[in-house]
Order: sequence, then structure tokens, then C-alpha cells
Amino acid sequence: MKKDFLKDSTIKFPAYEPWISKDDKRIVSKALDQSMLTLGPQLEKFEADFCKYTKSKYAVAVSNCTAALHLSLKALGIKENDEVIIPDLTFVADASAILACNAKPVIVDINKNDFFLSISNLKKNITKRTKAIIPVHIYGQVCNIDEVLDVARDNDLKIIEFNQNTELELSVIFCKRQNSFSLKTDLNSLPTLFFSAKISGNLSI
Repeated sequence: MKKDFLKDSTIKFPAYEPWISKDDKRIVSKALDQSMLTLGPQLEKFEADFCKYTKSKYAVAVSNCTAALHLSLKALGIKENDEVIIPDLTFVADASAILACNAKPVIVDINKNDFFLSISNLKKNITKRTKAIIPVHIYGQVCNIDEVLDVARDNDLKIIEFNQNTELELSVIFCKRQNSFSLKTDLNSLPTLFFSAKISGNLSI
């Protein structure tokens, strides 16, 4: 184990330090040598690899998951006065993206035992204006997606599955998939947050 980078002897447990391999450094160095830092061949390869890995038709990398959610909503035709249901245990990004479409976020309570969308409360909050549901995978847990999908199918609603906890600082939209990788669901979009401080694992459960 490396020594604590704060060099504070009073700290009982050393702070986490990232493990960066020689291969990681080589890839970053190669990217820095290119004329395009935010787009270009490295990003195109990542998108293509993720399409293959997740069996998705499209993978589009954007700057953050708020942008991914916003683009997903726009792609699904969410507009002014539409309602989109979200759980009350989430990050502000989904509500912000809905408001950016001039639509209305409808906040639904979660289950006490597992922190997922309460299906009974979900059903109670569906109106004629409801167009989509954004279930959230959070803290490394896969939410009750099958139950949410059943409700969505019964009410002809779109699903934007918010995959909030994975590992790199990038967001990707997986659109119109036949199967959502290991989650085995039919979705309209899967915005996925890659951030080093989040819990990894949702793509491989």
C-alpha cells in the first residue's frame, strides 16, 4: 500500500490513491498528441467498443450525464407540459434535464426497504400527461427495472434508465437497444455516468 499522500501521521487509514497503469499513461499520452482532445479517434473507438460491449445500436459520448439525460428526453420528443416520473432518491441531473425541456418532473416516493421506485406510488402518479419514467440505478444497485418496465408497457410510456454509478468521467447514451446488456430490458435510452468517485459495477452486474 502506498503512503498517504497527505503525509499526516494522525490518519489511521491512508487515503485512496488511484491505480494508473503504464497502459493507461500510454493511451492518455497518445490522446494528448492528437489535434483533437475532446473528440477524435480515441472517442470514436470508445463509442464503437461500447456499442459492441453492450449490444447497443448507438453509443454517443457527451460531456456529462445531465447532457445525456437532456438529449435522451429530446430524442424521445419530451416537450412543454409533458410529465416525466423520477424517484425522490436521485441526483438533481434528471430533474434539471426535464426542466430544460420545459417539462414537469414528477417526484415519486421510494420503497423503504430497497430505495427503489415504489410501484404503487408510481402507478398513482401516472396521468394523461405522463410521457416517460426515469428509474435510477444508484449506489451499485440495479433498481426494480422489470417492475417499472411492466408499468411502462401497460401505459405506453418511454423509459430512460439512469445508470448513475460507474467508473470513468464520461457519460454515454445507449439508444433503442434490443437488450440492455446484462439487465435484459427493452429501453429507449440508458444515460450512464462514468465518474471516478462513484461506485463501479453497474455495467457488469
